[in-house]
Amino acid sequence: MDATRYIAPPYIPDTILDGWENDFLTLRGASVRGGSHRWEHTPRQDSFAAAFLPDKNWVVVAVADGVSGAPQSHIGATVAVNSAISYFANTKTTRMERIDWKQVCEAIARDLNQTSASLKDYEHLLGTMGETKHDIARAALHYLATTLVCAVITESQRGDGLLAHVITVGDSGVWLLSEGSYDAVAGGKDESSEITSNDVAPLPYVPETVKPIEISVGPKDVLLFGTDGFGEPLGSGDGDLGLLFKAVLESVPSTLSFANALDFTRKYFVDDRTLVAVWPRGTTRDS
Repeated sequence: MDATRYIAPPYIPDTILDGWENDFLTLRGASVRGGSHRWEHTPRQDSFAAAFLPDKNWVVVAVADGVSGAPQSHIGATVAVNSAISYFANTKTTRMERIDWKQVCEAIARDLNQTSASLKDYEHLLGTMGETKHDIARAALHYLATTLVCAVITESQRGDGLLAHVITVGDSGVWLLSEGSYDAVAGGKDESSEITSNDVAPLPYVPETVKPIEISVGPKDVLLFGTDGFGEPLGSGDGDLGLLFKAVLESVPSTLSFANALDFTRKYFVDDRTLVAVWPRGTTRDS
């Protein structure tokens, strides 16, 4: 694999991890380069971002998986998650039910298109991109395409759990780990998902309808957001990987322990993997 065909900036580390808490939740997140990209010396194409917005009492989580066939999707995934956080940090809306989720996706798509326009400095790698808005948008879809899971989370009204509004574009997923079972509540490759249509085209394509799903997270539940590098080997959650993460997530692990578990080795599953886990505060034990 010729790694020189990938645009280097921004620098994409092998692994990123994050962990923190506020008054109503605890969060752990990690994104790990898969074995195939390590072997080929190519960038990790997954990314995630999370932020607490105290003026709204929201936590925003964004997880993206750059499409493998889009050669600069490592940039697209990073732009998408940062754009999602920026949108919510700047929106005037303070009530979750009033969020215009299609507008969120359109804003992220605009940022991807603007990034596409900036890539003209790399035409020696990409080839001639053209000058029109249509050319730039087509280049963004070709080079920067990415899936997205985006969630806004707040404390439940009774204060004993969480309430999340979630959307997915593409095949990344959301699971609720409750009473020892993984409930695939959004996204993924399951066409019976409640949240998205069967059209799983990635950003910067914006679906005709973007409708959120509302998820109630009980005091002993764990809400998970992940790319298919985690979701596909997880499957139904009854195998070895599901058992491993049930043990890891039973109490809040250290950030390093969480990332170490995500850097699992399993035959045939060598894609990048990203996972963000959220626990209601006061119901789990910090390790």
